[in-house]
Amino acid sequence: DYERATGDRGPADEHWGLIRAIFDRYRGFCAPGEALPLKPRHDRDWADNVFREGYVAYNLGLWVGALDVIARLGDAHDPLLAKEAAALALLARIEIEAKLTVGDAYADYSAGDFVEDHLTLDSLTLLRNNAVPEDRALIALEAVRMRLESRSNRSQPWGDWGMICAYPPFKRRRDVRAKTAFAFRYHNGADWPYLSGLYGWERLRRGLPGWRYPLTRWWKTSLANGWAGAVEYFSPPFGRGSLLQGWSAMPAAAVMAHT
Repeated sequence: DYERATGDRGPADEHWGLIRAIFDRYRGFCAPGEALPLKPRHDRDWADNVFREGYVAYNLGLWVGALDVIARLGDAHDPLLAKEAAALALLARIEIEAKLTVGDAYADYSAGDFVEDHLTLDSLTLLRNNAVPEDRALIALEAVRMRLESRSNRSQPWGDWGMICAYPPFKRRRDVRAKTAFAFRYHNGADWPYLSGLYGWERLRRGLPGWRYPLTRWWKTSLANGWAGAVEYFSPPFGRGSLLQGWSAMPAAAVMAHT
């Protein structure tokens, strides 16, 4: 993002050895002949209360985005790595469709015989990094509109209060801990302005209507509750997380980038 905005390749060139090392590390998590890193069973990604494993949509969207950047920035001085990254990105896109497609959207994660097939906002990293075909992206965005916008989801009991980061709740109790063990709390269905901003961003950059809701509904809730600054997360039955969260500026970033 920095290089695209400024044209300055300096940081990438300076740290290219580290970029290659990180690439090699995650390439090592891929099964033989595959292009998708398999996440070990632990709670170390943004959803730090969930033991996700295997093919995790959120992480794989970031992986494809990283491969595309390595292919672009490495073309000048590391053509072999750039070529390998480009080939992996192509194969990864094919494998994502085969392994994570569930009806009108993408699974949260798939591990062996188990698939957590609920719909999540964090799976939109697949769209953010153009890791899925555009026709499928539009179908997934419609699924989000109908099921993760609380105003459209008549199955949840609190009416119109914001975005739902995951719905329905996680299927396996052993996959969640602490706050996320409760439906609609934390990673199990709260509104995270960071992820709401990601969703609004994807609608905005495609010229789709309905972007104002995810970008502003959380702020209206904050004003109604007297919460100062950008809140971390909230949900009707459990209240809010921390105030003054930097990553909750994502909705503002989306507006600045696309309006």
